[in-house]
This record gives sequence, C-alpha cells and structure tokens, in this order.
Amino acid sequence: MKGKTGMLGKAYGVVIGVENYSISGMSPVLCAHADAKAFADAITDNLGVPKANVSLWLDDAATRTNLEIELPLIVDKLNEEDRFYFYYAGHGLYCAGANRLTAWDTHPQHLHETTVDLEAILLKPLRSSPCKSSLVFVDACADKIVDLATSSRDITSDMDEKQFREFVQNVEHVAAFFACSKGEKSHSFKSLGHGIWSYHLLHALKGLEPKAAKKGFVTGHSLSNFLKLSIPQYIRENTKITKHQTPYGLVGSSGDFLIREMPRAESATADLTVISPDFSAAHFEAIETRSFQNLPGFNKARKHTVPDSVNGSADHWAQRLLAEEVEEELQTIYDNAKRILNLRRREVKLSSETGEGSVDTEQFRFEVLSGQSTGDPSEVYLRREVVLRVLPSALPDDFDDIFPEPVDCVVVPFDAPEGFYDELADALEEIEFSGGGRFEEDKSSKALTLTLSAGATLFFDTLNRTMTITPPAASGCLGVLEALSRNSLAKLLGSGSLNIGAR
Repeated sequence: MKGKTGMLGKAYGVVIGVENYSISGMSPVLCAHADAKAFADAITDNLGVPKANVSLWLDDAATRTNLEIELPLIVDKLNEEDRFYFYYAGHGLYCAGANRLTAWDTHPQHLHETTVDLEAILLKPLRSSPCKSSLVFVDACADKIVDLATSSRDITSDMDEKQFREFVQNVEHVAAFFACSKGEKSHSFKSLGHGIWSYHLLHALKGLEPKAAKKGFVTGHSLSNFLKLSIPQYIRENTKITKHQTPYGLVGSSGDFLIREMPRAESATADLTVISPDFSAAHFEAIETRSFQNLPGFNKARKHTVPDSVNGSADHWAQRLLAEEVEEELQTIYDNAKRILNLRRREVKLSSETGEGSVDTEQFRFEVLSGQSTGDPSEVYLRREVVLRVLPSALPDDFDDIFPEPVDCVVVPFDAPEGFYDELADALEEIEFSGGGRFEEDKSSKALTLTLSAGATLFFDTLNRTMTITPPAASGCLGVLEALSRNSLAKLLGSGSLNIGAR
C-alpha cells in the first residue's frame, strides 16, 4: 500500500551510502550499502517517490563532485509543492566550523580538504529553494574515524546541532533526523543486516511500526519519538553494546506534518495453513528476569558475587534465593483459588520444592520455575505457566485475580509437514509486504517473528514447533483470550483460539 503524503507536487530523493573508500586508512562502514538501498526502496514503495526521481549514490558514485555539484543542482530544480528526501550513511565530522560528510574519495590525512560541507551542498540550497517540504536523515555519528575493530559509523568530532536547528527553523515543513546524540556512536548490528537506527527507521517508513504513528499517522514528531525510545531499548535488550545511542530529530517551527498514513490492519491477509495449531493444548505464560544483586538474599557483605557464567551452582543458588518468594506466591494462589472458585481445601493441591512448585485444581494448573537465566548469567528468571482445564466460559470474571503475577502470552503447539519452514517464512513475509506487519527471521535458531500492525507479536519456534502469541497490553488469561478475538489477530488465528481449555 502506498503511503499518502497529501502533496500535489512531485517527490524526489538523494540517497547516499559510502561503505568503502578509495583511500586506504578509511575504515569501512558496515551495512551502509544495505541501508541506502533499502531506504531508496522504502521511499519509492511507501512514500510515492518515482524510481526515476531517486538518485542512489553508492561508494564510487558518491564522489565529492557529485555531492558538491550534482546535489545542489537537484535541489535547485525543486518546486514549491515538491517533496524532497535526503539520506546519508557513512562517516561524518565537524571541522573548520562546518558539519561535513565524507565522500568515496575522502583522504584520512586531509579531511578538511576532501570532505564536503553539508551546509553548502544541502542545507543552504534547501533554504533557498521554493520547496517547503523536505526530510533529512543522517546515519553518521561517533567519536573516532578509523577503528577497524568497531562497527560504528564514526566521525572525528561531534556534528554541530546548532546548524541543523537553524535549518529547520527557516523552512516550513522540514525535519532532520540523526542516528545518535553528541558524543555517541551509531551502531550496526550484523544479524539485522543494517545499522540499528536505519533498520528501525525503514520499518517506520514502511508502516510496519505502530509505535511510530499517532492516531494512524506517522508524523515528524511521532517518528522522532519512536526512534528516540526504540533504539536504546533494542540495544539494551538484544545486543552486548554497552555504549549509549540516543537518536534525535528536529522538526520545523511551523509545526508537525504528515510523513505517511499507516496501512489499515484489515488489509493484512494471511495464509498460515501450512501449520496446524493445537489450541486445546495451549498454555499461558510469563517470564520475568531480574538481576542477582537485586534479590533479597543477595548480600555483598557476605561476599556474594554476581555470576559471570552459566552453571549448575549458580542455577541452584538462584532457586535458593527465590525460594521464599516462590513459596509465598504459591500460598497466595492456593488461598485465592479456594476463595474465587469456591473450592474446598481437598480440591486444591499445592506442591513446592526449592524455588519451584505448582497449584492444581479441576479448573487450572499453575506452575512456577526459577533459576539462572541462560541468556544473561548475571540474571535469574521466574517462569510462570497457567493451563486451563475448562473452557473460558466456565470461569468467573475475576479468575485472573487468583494470580498475583499475571501472564501475558499464550504458547500454542502446532503440527506441520516436513520442510514447512520455508513455506511458513514466505507466508509471514507476504503479510509484511501487504502492509500488515513486520517480519523477522533468525536463520541460526530457525525462529520466525511477525509483529502485526496492531501491535501483537507471533513468535514461531520452528524447531520445537510452538507459536507464542503476545497481544499488546494484555494481562491475565482472560485478558489475553479477549485480545485474541480482535481485528487482524483474530483473522490470522481463526476461531481455533476459542478452544483453549477444551482439553
């Protein structure tokens, strides 16, 4: 689905990716080609820019001649109702009083003479142009320019924000977006195949990020807020990068403006018939992680130390530290089940060991497990699971009040024929291309993830043949079930989800 820009003029784009340099001594910029190519595709497929109007300059096409002469000529041809997009991935710097971008033929020993002045080639021409609508994206910020051991998009010194603020304050509908703040680096992540900032930017421009929109529209402010929050969160939760990266955006003084309309959720059609989910065998789940040092029994005075490797001793220690808390939670569930379900003590069975246990009734089974996290040796986990033994219609409205810690997802086993992986991946990718969500594939673990436009996430563990469904902002068994019946998620799952508890 094409994004609606609301503009009557034409749209143009200049997209630059300098990954390799002609002069030895300049470090390559990981994924700059992939980022630039994907950005060019995003503005043609989603923002109404004709391919003929996109100048894509990679490496030897991104010479100083093209940047200093051809780029201003392109801007000079813009009309008042036109829209212009500029994207750059590569090294950047601030020197001699100007923000500068590197070109393919930049020399590391003569940076001032062989880089281009961003004010002269882009910002000043845009201010002088009749064009009143432009978006500038720069993925080039860091500390040092040559460091072959890193995957950051480095610069010799921090770019000057003042220059960009003056630019956006003097053009009606304009915004400038940057991959990181002063003193930080813009990181690439090999498993994404993109720079982390550019990856999230691309998904937002494609309409695949509900959090990047406000009331169904991606605007200058909503995009800036989304990138500012999502990049640090992604780095914190998915990488071992310890340095901060905080993107920022500057929106013109005339106010917010439309970038694109989000695709309607109803447009997402899906065919997941290659798998056969068994909702009757599903269970609800929540996994909580905490740091060892934040547990009540952890005491530095007693020479307790945070584990730095995954091992059996640390796992047992985690269970001992959590034992009292788990025991109290099980007792609370036992008491609540008797009260809310009107059960006698013989109808509720409580079992517990160190750091784990269960509560069983005719209506449900609750189980909690604990131990050392295998993903981070410095953390512990608490895994809570609820299995329904009756249909949801047989449960009272306050059923979820039984559990002091609510579940937030449902895990559904599925059957599938041999060799189903590619067919399932293709089906999920088709949903993404139809504008219904964002598809991610981890080939090493054979895991597939689909994030629907409405915010729900479907995670497919194809090796163990389970599908984990996490609706947005859903809490408790009945809350998750209610969310499964909504909009595009209901269309995707069909009526099978109503069979949870039938077994």
